[in-house]
Amino acid sequence: MASSKTRGIRYSLELVKPKAALARAGSIAVIAGGETLHVFGVKHPPHVALANLLDDEKAALKFVESYGPLFASKEYLWKNGQARDLLPLSPNESVHELLKEHPKADFYHYGISHLHQQRDVLRKAWEGDRAAIESIRQHASANISSQWKFNRGRIDITAPDAWTVVCILFLIDHESRNTVKCENPDCPAPYFVRKRRTQKFCEAGPCVAYGQRLRSNKWWNEHGNEWREQAQKKSSRRAK
Repeated sequence: MASSKTRGIRYSLELVKPKAALARAGSIAVIAGGETLHVFGVKHPPHVALANLLDDEKAALKFVESYGPLFASKEYLWKNGQARDLLPLSPNESVHELLKEHPKADFYHYGISHLHQQRDVLRKAWEGDRAAIESIRQHASANISSQWKFNRGRIDITAPDAWTVVCILFLIDHESRNTVKCENPDCPAPYFVRKRRTQKFCEAGPCVAYGQRLRSNKWWNEHGNEWREQAQKKSSRRAK
Protein backbone atom coordinates (compact mmCIF):
# COMPACT_ATOMS: atom_id res chain seq x y z
CA MET A 1 0.00 0.00 0.00
CA ALA A 2 1.39 3.41 -0.94
CA SER A 3 1.77 5.99 1.81
CA SER A 4 3.59 9.25 2.49
CA LYS A 5 5.82 10.25 5.37
CA THR A 6 6.11 13.55 7.24
CA ARG A 7 8.43 14.04 10.24
CA GLY A 8 8.62 10.32 10.84
CA ILE A 9 4.85 9.77 10.66
CA ARG A 10 3.51 7.63 7.84
CA TYR A 11 0.05 8.44 6.59
CA SER A 12 -2.32 7.21 3.92
CA LEU A 13 -5.12 9.14 2.23
CA GLU A 14 -8.16 7.08 1.27
CA LEU A 15 -11.41 7.59 -0.55
CA VAL A 16 -14.37 5.28 -1.11
CA LYS A 17 -15.16 4.36 -4.70
CA PRO A 18 -18.82 4.05 -5.76
CA LYS A 19 -20.88 0.88 -5.92
CA ALA A 20 -22.62 2.23 -9.01
CA ALA A 21 -22.84 5.43 -11.03
CA LEU A 22 -24.85 6.71 -13.98
CA ALA A 23 -24.58 9.85 -16.10
CA ARG A 24 -27.58 10.94 -18.12
CA ALA A 25 -28.96 14.23 -19.46
CA GLY A 26 -26.35 16.43 -17.80
CA SER A 27 -26.37 14.92 -14.32
CA ILE A 28 -24.69 12.13 -12.35
CA ALA A 29 -26.19 9.78 -9.76
CA VAL A 30 -23.69 7.94 -7.54
CA ILE A 31 -24.10 5.21 -4.93
CA ALA A 32 -21.16 5.43 -2.54
CA GLY A 33 -19.85 2.65 -0.35
CA GLY A 34 -17.68 0.63 -2.73
CA GLU A 35 -14.08 -0.46 -2.25
CA THR A 36 -11.44 1.76 -0.65
CA LEU A 37 -8.83 3.43 -2.85
CA HIS A 38 -5.48 4.49 -1.38
CA VAL A 39 -4.67 7.52 -3.49
CA PHE A 40 -0.95 7.94 -2.82
CA GLY A 41 0.98 6.30 -5.61
CA VAL A 42 -1.95 5.66 -7.97
CA LYS A 43 -1.08 5.99 -11.66
CA HIS A 44 -3.63 8.73 -12.28
CA PRO A 45 -4.03 10.87 -9.11
CA PRO A 46 -7.53 12.38 -8.77
CA HIS A 47 -6.35 16.00 -8.69
CA VAL A 48 -4.46 15.54 -11.97
CA ALA A 49 -7.41 13.66 -13.47
CA LEU A 50 -9.88 16.39 -12.51
CA ALA A 51 -7.67 19.25 -13.73
CA ASN A 52 -7.45 17.56 -17.14
CA LEU A 53 -11.10 16.49 -17.27
CA LEU A 54 -12.76 16.92 -20.66
CA ASP A 55 -16.21 18.48 -21.05
CA ASP A 56 -18.07 15.38 -22.23
CA GLU A 57 -20.39 13.16 -20.19
CA LYS A 58 -18.27 10.02 -20.58
CA ALA A 59 -15.24 11.72 -19.03
CA ALA A 60 -17.33 12.90 -16.07
CA LEU A 61 -18.71 9.40 -15.49
CA LYS A 62 -15.24 7.83 -15.71
CA PHE A 63 -13.95 10.25 -13.07
CA VAL A 64 -16.80 9.44 -10.69
CA GLU A 65 -16.46 5.68 -11.27
CA SER A 66 -12.75 5.93 -10.46
CA TYR A 67 -12.88 8.26 -7.45
CA GLY A 68 -16.45 8.32 -6.12
CA PRO A 69 -18.85 11.25 -5.72
CA LEU A 70 -17.28 14.66 -6.06
CA PHE A 71 -19.57 15.92 -3.27
CA ALA A 72 -20.95 13.90 -0.37
CA SER A 73 -22.81 16.63 1.49
CA LYS A 74 -26.44 16.28 2.57
CA GLU A 75 -27.70 18.78 0.02
CA TYR A 76 -27.01 16.24 -2.74
CA LEU A 77 -28.14 13.12 -0.84
CA TRP A 78 -31.11 10.90 -1.64
CA LYS A 79 -31.77 8.78 1.45
CA ASN A 80 -33.19 5.27 1.03
CA GLY A 81 -34.15 6.07 -2.54
CA GLN A 82 -36.16 9.10 -1.46
CA ALA A 83 -35.50 12.73 -2.35
CA ARG A 84 -35.11 15.29 0.42
CA ASP A 85 -36.88 18.62 0.27
CA LEU A 86 -35.20 21.46 -1.62
CA LEU A 87 -32.71 19.35 -3.53
CA PRO A 88 -30.67 21.56 -5.88
CA LEU A 89 -31.37 19.28 -8.85
CA SER A 90 -34.62 17.61 -9.91
CA PRO A 91 -34.59 13.86 -10.64
CA ASN A 92 -33.97 12.86 -14.24
CA GLU A 93 -32.90 9.84 -16.29
CA SER A 94 -29.80 9.12 -14.22
CA VAL A 95 -31.85 8.93 -11.01
CA HIS A 96 -34.66 6.84 -12.46
CA GLU A 97 -32.30 4.32 -14.06
CA LEU A 98 -30.26 3.97 -10.88
CA LEU A 99 -33.37 3.41 -8.80
CA LYS A 100 -34.44 0.56 -11.10
CA GLU A 101 -31.35 -1.41 -10.06
CA HIS A 102 -31.06 -0.07 -6.50
CA PRO A 103 -34.56 1.01 -5.34
CA LYS A 104 -33.65 1.61 -1.67
CA ALA A 105 -30.13 2.94 -2.09
CA ASP A 106 -28.56 6.05 -0.59
CA PHE A 107 -27.01 8.04 -3.40
CA TYR A 108 -25.79 11.47 -4.43
CA HIS A 109 -27.14 13.40 -7.39
CA TYR A 110 -25.64 16.53 -8.92
CA GLY A 111 -25.13 18.18 -12.28
CA ILE A 112 -22.10 17.49 -14.43
CA SER A 113 -21.75 21.27 -14.59
CA HIS A 114 -20.84 21.20 -10.87
CA LEU A 115 -17.98 18.87 -11.71
CA HIS A 116 -16.78 21.27 -14.39
CA GLN A 117 -17.08 24.26 -12.05
CA GLN A 118 -14.80 22.63 -9.49
CA ARG A 119 -12.43 21.58 -12.26
CA ASP A 120 -12.18 25.20 -13.37
CA VAL A 121 -11.42 26.33 -9.79
CA LEU A 122 -8.68 23.71 -9.64
CA ARG A 123 -7.24 24.83 -12.97
CA LYS A 124 -7.09 28.44 -11.78
CA ALA A 125 -5.32 27.32 -8.62
CA TRP A 126 -2.91 25.22 -10.69
CA GLU A 127 -2.06 28.36 -12.67
CA GLY A 128 -1.42 30.35 -9.48
CA ASP A 129 -4.71 32.18 -8.88
CA ARG A 130 -4.59 33.19 -5.20
CA ALA A 131 -8.35 33.27 -4.65
CA ALA A 132 -8.73 29.75 -6.07
CA ILE A 133 -5.84 28.45 -3.95
CA GLU A 134 -7.36 29.97 -0.83
CA SER A 135 -10.76 28.44 -1.64
CA ILE A 136 -9.15 25.02 -1.94
CA ARG A 137 -7.17 25.54 1.25
CA GLN A 138 -10.31 26.49 3.19
CA HIS A 139 -12.18 23.41 1.98
CA ALA A 140 -9.30 21.09 2.85
CA SER A 141 -8.96 22.65 6.32
CA ALA A 142 -12.67 22.22 7.01
CA ASN A 143 -12.67 18.54 5.98
CA ILE A 144 -9.21 17.19 6.87
CA SER A 145 -10.56 16.02 10.23
CA SER A 146 -12.75 13.51 8.42
CA GLN A 147 -12.49 9.86 9.46
CA TRP A 148 -9.00 8.74 10.48
CA LYS A 149 -7.47 5.85 12.38
CA PHE A 150 -4.12 4.38 13.39
CA ASN A 151 -3.14 1.31 11.41
CA ARG A 152 0.16 -0.42 12.24
CA GLY A 153 2.07 2.78 12.79
CA ARG A 154 0.35 4.62 9.95
CA ILE A 155 -2.45 7.18 10.10
CA ASP A 156 -5.18 6.34 7.58
CA ILE A 157 -7.28 9.37 6.62
CA THR A 158 -10.57 8.69 4.84
CA ALA A 159 -11.89 11.77 3.07
CA PRO A 160 -15.66 12.26 2.72
CA ASP A 161 -15.61 12.80 -1.04
CA ALA A 162 -13.40 13.14 -4.10
CA TRP A 163 -13.26 16.95 -3.97
CA THR A 164 -11.71 16.86 -0.50
CA VAL A 165 -9.06 14.42 -1.72
CA VAL A 166 -8.41 16.61 -4.76
CA CYS A 167 -7.92 19.66 -2.52
CA ILE A 168 -5.53 17.86 -0.16
CA LEU A 169 -3.42 16.37 -2.95
CA PHE A 170 -3.28 19.66 -4.82
CA LEU A 171 -2.09 21.53 -1.72
CA ILE A 172 0.62 18.94 -1.03
CA ASP A 173 2.01 19.29 -4.55
CA HIS A 174 1.43 23.04 -4.72
CA GLU A 175 3.38 23.66 -1.51
CA SER A 176 6.21 21.63 -3.06
CA ARG A 177 5.98 23.88 -6.14
CA ASN A 178 5.38 20.90 -8.37
CA THR A 179 1.96 21.76 -9.85
CA VAL A 180 2.82 23.07 -13.31
CA LYS A 181 1.32 23.34 -16.77
CA CYS A 182 2.93 21.64 -19.75
CA GLU A 183 4.52 24.19 -22.10
CA ASN A 184 3.50 22.28 -25.20
CA PRO A 185 0.57 24.41 -26.48
CA ASP A 186 -1.00 21.32 -28.05
CA CYS A 187 -0.84 19.10 -24.94
CA PRO A 188 -4.29 17.49 -24.40
CA ALA A 189 -3.68 17.07 -20.64
CA PRO A 190 -1.42 19.98 -19.68
CA TYR A 191 -1.87 19.98 -15.88
CA PHE A 192 0.72 17.71 -14.29
CA VAL A 193 2.96 17.22 -11.24
CA ARG A 194 6.60 17.60 -12.17
CA LYS A 195 9.27 15.23 -10.88
CA ARG A 196 12.15 17.69 -11.06
CA ARG A 197 12.33 21.47 -10.76
CA THR A 198 13.60 21.99 -14.31
CA GLN A 199 10.80 19.96 -15.90
CA LYS A 200 8.70 22.09 -18.28
CA PHE A 201 6.87 19.39 -20.22
CA CYS A 202 4.72 16.47 -19.09
CA GLU A 203 5.87 12.92 -19.84
CA ALA A 204 3.53 12.28 -22.77
CA GLY A 205 5.54 11.22 -25.82
CA PRO A 206 4.58 14.12 -28.13
CA CYS A 207 5.36 16.66 -25.38
CA VAL A 208 8.76 15.12 -24.65
CA ALA A 209 9.54 15.23 -28.38
CA TYR A 210 8.32 18.85 -28.57
CA GLY A 211 10.66 19.82 -25.73
CA GLN A 212 13.58 18.06 -27.37
CA ARG A 213 12.96 19.95 -30.61
CA LEU A 214 12.89 23.26 -28.75
CA ARG A 215 16.15 22.47 -26.99
CA SER A 216 17.71 21.40 -30.27
CA ASN A 217 16.56 24.59 -32.01
CA LYS A 218 17.83 26.71 -29.13
CA TRP A 219 21.24 25.04 -29.26
CA TRP A 220 21.43 25.46 -33.03
CA ASN A 221 20.50 29.15 -32.83
CA GLU A 222 23.15 29.74 -30.16
CA HIS A 223 25.97 27.56 -31.53
CA GLY A 224 25.07 26.84 -35.16
CA ASN A 225 27.41 29.42 -36.73
CA GLU A 226 30.31 28.25 -34.58
CA TRP A 227 29.63 24.61 -35.48
CA ARG A 228 29.50 25.43 -39.20
CA GLU A 229 32.78 27.36 -39.06
CA GLN A 230 34.53 24.47 -37.33
CA ALA A 231 33.06 22.01 -39.83
CA GLN A 232 34.34 24.15 -42.74
CA LYS A 233 37.83 24.32 -41.22
CA LYS A 234 37.96 20.54 -40.84
CA SER A 235 36.78 20.13 -44.40
CA SER A 236 39.46 22.52 -45.68
CA ARG A 237 42.23 20.65 -43.81
CA ARG A 238 41.11 17.34 -45.30
CA ALA A 239 41.14 18.89 -48.81
CA LYS A 240 44.81 19.89 -48.37
